Amino acid sequence: MDHGWRARRFACALGSAAALASAPAAALGVATIVDDPYGSVTVQGATLSGNVVTGWQTNVVIQLGAVAGDGVSLARIDFADLDLPAGTTLTVRAGAAGQGVVLRNAGAGASTIAGALRFEAAYGPAFRVQVQDRHGLTIADSGRVVTSAILTVSSLGATWTEGGVLANHGLVQGDAQLRLTGGRVTGGGRFVGNDIHVATFGHANNPVNGNYFLSNGLQLWPSSGNSVTLSLTHYGATPQVLNFAINGDARVSMPSAWPAGYFAPGNSLPALPGEVRASGAGNPAHGASGIIVQATGTLTLGGGASNDLVLAGGVVLKAGGTLDVNGVAIVNGWTLAGESFQGVNLEAPRITSSNGPLRVYTNNRNWANFSTYPYAPVRTWQFLPQADGSARYVAADAVAPHLNPYAVLVNAAARGECWACLVDMRSIDMHAPLETRQDAARFLRQATFGATRDDIEALVREGYEAWLARQFALPIVSHVAMVEADPYLVDSAWYVTNQSIWKQFFTGEDQLRQRVGYALSQIYVVSFANGFVANAPCGAAGYLDTLNRHAFGNWRDLLRDVTLHPLMGEYLSMKESAKADLVLRTQPDENYAREVMQLFSIGLVQLDPGGTPRLDASGKGIPTFSEATVKGFAKALSGWTFGGQDQAKPWRWLYPDIWDEDPVLAVRKGCAAWTRPMEPWLAPFASVDGTRLIAGPAHDQGVKQLLAYPGAPHATLPANQAPATDLDHAIENVFRHPNVGPFIGKQLIQRLVMSNPSPAYVARVAQAFADNGSGVRGDLQAVLRAVLLDPEARSLAARDAPTFGKLAEPVVRFVQLHRAFAAKKANGYYDLRGGLNAPTQLSQSPLFAPSVFNFYHPDYMPAGPLTQHGLVGPEFEIASSAAISGFAEFTKTDIIDGFAHGSRDPADRIVPDYAYYAMLASDPAALVDELDLVLTGSALSDEARMRIVQSIGMITVSGDALAQGRERVRIALWLIANTPDYLVER
Repeated sequence: MDHGWRARRFACALGSAAALASAPAAALGVATIVDDPYGSVTVQGATLSGNVVTGWQTNVVIQLGAVAGDGVSLARIDFADLDLPAGTTLTVRAGAAGQGVVLRNAGAGASTIAGALRFEAAYGPAFRVQVQDRHGLTIADSGRVVTSAILTVSSLGATWTEGGVLANHGLVQGDAQLRLTGGRVTGGGRFVGNDIHVATFGHANNPVNGNYFLSNGLQLWPSSGNSVTLSLTHYGATPQVLNFAINGDARVSMPSAWPAGYFAPGNSLPALPGEVRASGAGNPAHGASGIIVQATGTLTLGGGASNDLVLAGGVVLKAGGTLDVNGVAIVNGWTLAGESFQGVNLEAPRITSSNGPLRVYTNNRNWANFSTYPYAPVRTWQFLPQADGSARYVAADAVAPHLNPYAVLVNAAARGECWACLVDMRSIDMHAPLETRQDAARFLRQATFGATRDDIEALVREGYEAWLARQFALPIVSHVAMVEADPYLVDSAWYVTNQSIWKQFFTGEDQLRQRVGYALSQIYVVSFANGFVANAPCGAAGYLDTLNRHAFGNWRDLLRDVTLHPLMGEYLSMKESAKADLVLRTQPDENYAREVMQLFSIGLVQLDPGGTPRLDASGKGIPTFSEATVKGFAKALSGWTFGGQDQAKPWRWLYPDIWDEDPVLAVRKGCAAWTRPMEPWLAPFASVDGTRLIAGPAHDQGVKQLLAYPGAPHATLPANQAPATDLDHAIENVFRHPNVGPFIGKQLIQRLVMSNPSPAYVARVAQAFADNGSGVRGDLQAVLRAVLLDPEARSLAARDAPTFGKLAEPVVRFVQLHRAFAAKKANGYYDLRGGLNAPTQLSQSPLFAPSVFNFYHPDYMPAGPLTQHGLVGPEFEIASSAAISGFAEFTKTDIIDGFAHGSRDPADRIVPDYAYYAMLASDPAALVDELDLVLTGSALSDEARMRIVQSIGMITVSGDALAQGRERVRIALWLIANTPDYLVER
C-alpha cells in the first residue's frame, strides 16, 4: 500500500436538515481529500462513486484507511461553503492508531456547522485533529464538536485576520486536547470532558467581552461526575490570555514545559524568609500573559510548590467553593526592570493553601485584590532587588488589618517602598470582619425564621440589597394547594392548615415572605379561636396566601383583598352584614368597619410622620374617626357574602351552599367557598329571622360619611352607588389617610426589628410608604427595605442603646433554634402536636390569637423599668412567669435535641445537625462564640459568655470525644437560649 502522499478529490452533496433524514438532497458544499497517507477512505451513510459522495443521509461517516499513523503525517480534507444543518452529524473516524487529519475551510466563503461534527479515535495514540480556517468557520449555537482526539484550531498563515475567529458556540465533548495556534477562540459553547489539555502555539487570546470576562469564558464541563482537570501547555514565546469558565470542581495544572515568564518552572522565585528552597534562577522574563479561571465549585491549583504561576498580564481565580492555591506562588508584574498595570484577583468563600503559605508577588504598580470577603490578617514583605540580579525580603513596616473586598489592596508596595511585595498567609478560613458577620446574623434574625452559619456567610458575600431583591423574586408557595393535597383534609379541619404553616416556616426558601406574612397575620388577625375559622382549613390557608401574596405588593391591594376574604368576613362579621331592617331594628354590622380603621390602617388618634400622636389644646390625642364614621363605613361595606351562591334562592343569604352530608363533598364545597372573594348580594334575600323577603340589594343605598381629612378622596359617598364602587371608594379613602404610613410602618418595625423605634426611624419608613421613589404610594417592598436597612436597624452603635431591641416571639425562637442547625423533618409532614400555644410550650401559635387584638397589643407597657421610661414591650404581654419557665423546660425537651426527637418513628423527628459545633467543643470559648454569632448576632454579654464557657468546660465524657462534644453543644444551647441576651433580640 502506498504510504506517500496521494491526491484524491471528491465532492459531497448534502441536503436540507429535513430531507437528510429520508433521501438524497441538493448540494450542501464541496469537500476534497488532498492528502491521504492511510489508505482508501470509506464512507457510510452516503453513496461513494469514485471521489464523489452523493445521497447524504442524516448521519455520515468518513473513515480513514487502516494504515497506522506515524505521528507526523496527516490526512487532509478541504471543504468549501460547508453548511451542515441542525440534526445532521458528520463523523471523521480514524482507521488505525496514530493517525491525524486536518479539515480546512479552504473555499472563498465562510462555512457553518449547525449539526454535529465528530472526530472518533481508534485505540492507541491520540487521533490528532486540526480544524483550520481561511474565510470564517462558525460552529453555531446548536452545533457540536464531539471528539476523543487532540483538537487543534489554527489559522492558515498570513491569510488569517483578527476578525476571522473560530466562534465555538457548540461544544467539544470527550477527553480532548485543544491546541490554540493563532487568532482568538471565543464563544459561550462548552468543551465537555474530565481531562482537558489546552496547548497554545503563538498568540491565543480569548478574553470574551472584556467587561464581563468571568461570565463567558471558554466553557468547560465534566463529561461525568463533577470535576474537570485542566492542564495548560505552551509552545513558543508569544504571550497568552486564556479565559476558562468551569462548571463544577476544577484542578488546574501548569506543566513545567511553560517557559519562564508565563507559567514558570519550579524554583524560579526566591525563597520566603525561613523557607528551605533551592535558589531561584533569577528574574523570569517579563511577559504579558494572563489567565482567568472561574469554577462554580472548588478550584485547586496543581503542582504544589514546584510550579509557580508567573503571569504579568493578570491573574483572576474565582471559585464558588474553596479556592486552594496549594502552595503555588502567584506572581504578577514581578520584574526588576519594568512595571505592569495588571493585578491579582482571588475570589471565593474560602481561600486557603494546603501546601505551604499563600504567596502573592506584585510590584508597586500592581494590585492584589482578595475580593472574597476574606478580611483576614495578612503579613506583607518588601521584595528588594539586589545588584547581582537576586532579591531578598524584609518585613514591611505594618501588618494589614484586613483586605478590602472589591477594592484595590494597597500594601507596603503601593507606597513606593519596594518593587514588589509578598502577601504571605497561612491556610486560613477567611471571613468578613466580625462586626460585618454580626450584623448579617442580626439582619437574618430580623428578616427570617432562622439562619445557619452558611446563610450568614452567603449574605455577607451577596449583600443586603441583592438578598432582598432575590427574596422579592422568589415564587409564592401556596398554602391552599398544600392543604387541598393533604390526605387528612377531610378529618382534620385546622390541623392541616397548621401543618402547612409550620412546613413553610421550617423549610421555605422564601423566608422574608414567610416572616412578613406572619407579621401581617398579627396585624390583620383572624383566629382559630373562632369555630368557623377553625373548621375552614382552606379558608385559613387562602387567607395566609392572601397575606403572603401581598407581602411584597401594594398595601391598598392588601387591604382590599383582606376586606373581601370570607374568612375575615366571618371573623369580624362583615359577611352577611345587610342594610338596615326597620322591622327588626337592625343596622349594618360595625365590627369590621371599626377595626379596619382602629387596627388595620390608621389607629385611634392622628399621628405625625414619626408616629407620635398629635395633641389638642388640652393635651389629648386628636381622634381619627367618630362613631358616625364607623356607621358610614359599616354601610359602605354592607351587602357582601360568599361568592358563587345562587342568588335566585333568597335563603342562600342566610344558609350558603357550603355544606354537605358527604364529608368529601363538604370539603370540596367549603374549599371553593372559603377561597373565593366575597361577592355582593344583589337579589332579594331572607331577613335575619328568616320570616320575610327583603328587596335587594343587601347593600345600603344611602349616603355614607367616611374619613374626612385634608385632601381626602371619597369623604362622602353618594347614594345608590354599586356595592363594589362603595367598597373601592372606602378602601381608597382609608389608603390616602396620612396616618397609614406611620401606623403600619411602626408595627412592621415592631414585628421585625425593635419595639421602640425613634420617631425619625418611623418617619423614614412612612416616607417610603408615601413614595417609593417613583411616585408610588403603598409599595411594601420599599417599606420593607426602609424597615430592614435603616441605619437605626443596622447600626451596631444603635444596637447597644438601652431602648433598642424587642422580646423575641416564642414562635420565632422555636423555629430559629431548629433552622439555625438545618433541622428538617424526615417525612416532610410538619404535624406538630396541638397548636403549641400552651404555657408549658410556646404560649403562642400561628392563627391562635385570643382576639382581634393579637396575642399582645402594640402599645403594651409591662410594669417596671419599661413603663417607668415610657417604653412599650408588646411581647411581654404573654411573657408570664409560667410562660418563661415553660419555655425553659420546652427548650430542654422539644428543641435542643429537636422536636419529637423521642418519637419511635424516625420520620417524625425534627433533628438538628450539630456536627460542626461538636467539632469546636474542645475549645469552649470558640464553641460559644460560634453559637453566639448564629443565634444572637454576638449579643451575649461578657458575663453571660464567661459563665457559659466555664459551665460547658466542666462537662467531660471520658473516652468519648464525640459524646462530650455533643453534650457540650446541648448545654451551651440551652444556656444561651434562656439568657436575656438571646430572648431580647438586639
